[in-house]
Amino acid sequence: MEVLEAMKKRRPVKKFKRVPIPDDRLNMILGAMRLAPSAANMQPWRFVVVRDDSMKQKLASACQNQKYLADAPVLVAGCATIAEAYPYLGMYMSAYSLDLGSALAHGLLAACHEGVGAQFVFQFHNEKVQELLG
Repeated sequence: MEVLEAMKKRRPVKKFKRVPIPDDRLNMILGAMRLAPSAANMQPWRFVVVRDDSMKQKLASACQNQKYLADAPVLVAGCATIAEAYPYLGMYMSAYSLDLGSALAHGLLAACHEGVGAQFVFQFHNEKVQELLG
């Protein structure tokens, strides 16, 4: 699948099949995320892979009770490492949000390429998610 085809084909998913994602496919998606551009190539991110049903339930609660998250076979939490980010984007803010967003977008396209449904989650309680994921 070409990149433009994946961009056109990709759709948000809020209903997931309870089918495990093979490690090789997940690793390809994570690898694509790692290849995303970042300011000064600092890659100020960490990705936490969650397959444990109990933890997925807790994360769904921390994400404004978006219960569909617990049904996904795997969750990948993109965590910005702010202290490692390029400090100036446009001379007024850190680049970490753009960098992490770029990595996550790469992941969405790679998931589409692999035939895996994926969805961004924008509503979450940062402190609760941080506590859960450590």
